[in-house]
Amino acid sequence: MSPVTNPQDVLIHLRLLKRVEESRMLAHEIWPGEKQEAPTFKIAVASVYESDLHDELKSTISDKGMEILFGDTFRTRDGYYALDLFRVIASHDLEEFSNVLKAAITDIERANRDIDLGGLVIGENISSHVYQGTLHSKEVCVRELQTDRSLWQPSRFWKKMKLFSGLGHPNVVRCLGANTQGTDLKIITEYMHGGTLFHYLQRNHCVLTLSQRLKMAIDVCKGIEFLHANMIIHRNLNSMNLLLDENNVVKVDVAAALYLLWAGKNTTPELEAMLLRIPTPEQNNTKIRTWYRWTAPEAMNEEKYGDRADVYSFGLLLWHLITAKLPYDHLDNISPCLAAQRVIGGERPAIPENMNLKLKIIVENCWNEDPFFRPSISQVSTTLHTLLSTVNEPKHEPEPEAEFVSANPIPTESVYNISPYFAAS
Repeated sequence: MSPVTNPQDVLIHLRLLKRVEESRMLAHEIWPGEKQEAPTFKIAVASVYESDLHDELKSTISDKGMEILFGDTFRTRDGYYALDLFRVIASHDLEEFSNVLKAAITDIERANRDIDLGGLVIGENISSHVYQGTLHSKEVCVRELQTDRSLWQPSRFWKKMKLFSGLGHPNVVRCLGANTQGTDLKIITEYMHGGTLFHYLQRNHCVLTLSQRLKMAIDVCKGIEFLHANMIIHRNLNSMNLLLDENNVVKVDVAAALYLLWAGKNTTPELEAMLLRIPTPEQNNTKIRTWYRWTAPEAMNEEKYGDRADVYSFGLLLWHLITAKLPYDHLDNISPCLAAQRVIGGERPAIPENMNLKLKIIVENCWNEDPFFRPSISQVSTTLHTLLSTVNEPKHEPEPEAEFVSANPIPTESVYNISPYFAAS
């Protein structure tokens, strides 16, 4: 049976798709169907496409005591939006039926989304808007992000939140959920006792051996390789987004990647101003410096980019692991906008003369200006494993400090507050 038996239905469908495009929320409409012995109604629900939404709607409609005569999902040509159509028999009048379905759709929107924070106890302040806490007797990390609610795209955010919450890998920080109630967005993740790789390097740079640094780099490779296998580009890979557990295993933090999904933008006014060479307020300069320190030139330039953008960032991270310096620290004495333009133009940090030759080649290949000539993260991982097997060091390596020193202040460039780029759509 065709889903459209009346041309007027097409206008309703188009109107719903326009509403969901503007609001990113589920949009639905109910109207009487063709006359039969029992009252029939047509239901159309427009949404940002989610593979399991149709089954949720079907189950909900059946649970409300309605018999489904027809049900199917239709997607727009770009695959981004969906239209779920149903024709049902219901023992309600139109107004009553509309109220019942509206309540059901509201339940669907809320289900498996806002995490219940009823048992949350906020503990130690780790950094600005980042807290240690306990939720249902489990130690967690709570990140509060201040956002402009007029910009965010909830359907897109929750779609990615569901994806991130389902990720399970030894080198990826587990995302437990989020809560959008109140003025701030709260993202809940597993708590990592070792803190950030940035602070770990600050405390232990002098005692870390090459093999220990390579093992950390391989941990990062494994995490990013897993994300890429799940069609996720991190786009914000740096030592503040890499966390250590109590055994010094490095994990990639994807929580910061949710920030722009909340804000609904792939860029920011500050970054747009930078690219247009428009002066920005001094308070935004540290944000721009964070972008050009780690972000691939093609991503900063808003060009097409893929997983090789993460490989570029990994090259800088590898340099950072060896030197314990921030990338492009030699550009700190000039305007951040000018510095960003020099990075986009091909300038790179100086490689120490005593760096392992094979490691030097890996770094230079990773931050190649042309993404086409950068290796995949899997290729980098294989090369690092090979290099690690050739490193000859004493068997008894010095044990670095593992305890997370929460009193150690996180710099103003903290990516938890200013994440400019993150997982791909």
